[in-house]
Amino acid sequence: MKLKKVSVLMAVLVLSLGLVGCQGATNGDSEKEPNVNVSSEKEAESETDSGKLDNGLSQERLEWFETEFFNTDENHIVNFFLASEYDRVADINLRKLFYNGDDGRGGNGEVPEEEITLVLTRYGLEKLDVSRATTAEMNEVLEKYAGLTLDTTNKVGLDSLYYIKENDAYYNVAGDTAYMKCAITKGWTNEDGTITLQYTDGLSSISDTYEVTLKAVGDSYQFVSNKRIVN
Repeated sequence: MKLKKVSVLMAVLVLSLGLVGCQGATNGDSEKEPNVNVSSEKEAESETDSGKLDNGLSQERLEWFETEFFNTDENHIVNFFLASEYDRVADINLRKLFYNGDDGRGGNGEVPEEEITLVLTRYGLEKLDVSRATTAEMNEVLEKYAGLTLDTTNKVGLDSLYYIKENDAYYNVAGDTAYMKCAITKGWTNEDGTITLQYTDGLSSISDTYEVTLKAVGDSYQFVSNKRIVN
């Protein structure tokens, strides 16, 4: 009789241990392989990337940069930040930047005739197109679009302009005026929050591609670098 009771108790114990073991295995598998809805994640990712180009800026945003920031008659000086290549904006070529004066449109309105005569006479130059930018005007442009002043740049190309101390102004004397235009093709936001735009010369058939990097400051942008892409 005792033997029969022991057998029954052992059977109950084995059954109980089996159930506990199964429950433990089920819980372990659940932790290792959570039930993830992969299709939902892909749909969310697709929605996030909707309207984006090159994992970056939307077409609408690229068009804003091309037509509202660059290529405007009212503020054409920003295009001349693309006239030279630099890894740091402090190395921008100042002669190329202010080739057409402080507004980038050429002639800075009209340079007074007496100033033109003074520049040509003092430096022994022929009468050509003359544009002007005062030190104050240059500082205003540099502070707004580069976060620099004339003195905090590396003054690259500055000695190619003609300085008249009495007017505290720099003059460019050349056989023509210049015009810069860009056609933006791609753009993206970098990890540090800056924006890089790829562009080509909007006036030339040469297909060289450049990358300009900008950082947002207030309601505008400042230039960080401008480089040609070597294919």
